[in-house]
Amino acid sequence: MSTKIFDRIVSRGTGRNRTMIRLGDGTRIAIRTQANPRHGIDEIHVELGEAPRGRGWMNRDTCHGWKTPGGYFTGDLYLEVPASDVRAFIRQNGGEHRDQSGC
Repeated sequence: MSTKIFDRIVSRGTGRNRTMIRLGDGTRIAIRTQANPRHGIDEIHVELGEAPRGRGWMNRDTCHGWKTPGGYFTGDLYLEVPASDVRAFIRQNGGEHRDQSGC
């Protein structure tokens, strides 16, 4: 299962902005990180739903929300999550959705 969008984010970073990815099951994640992060993905917001599990997801902050072109995004914020754990979460939730419009 491909994670091309996520892999591009890891290699290039997002700068100060968040990049949204819609997963195969409809869950959205928003990522902000530097290129090739050494200590994990700086910030990953996971839309409300089933919380990720595992040691890499233990650094959780309070619920955040913000307005996006597709509506209001609410979810949990995780800090310094290893890229391998994020990639596994993407795959568990159906991979990257083919239609990324409206994210």
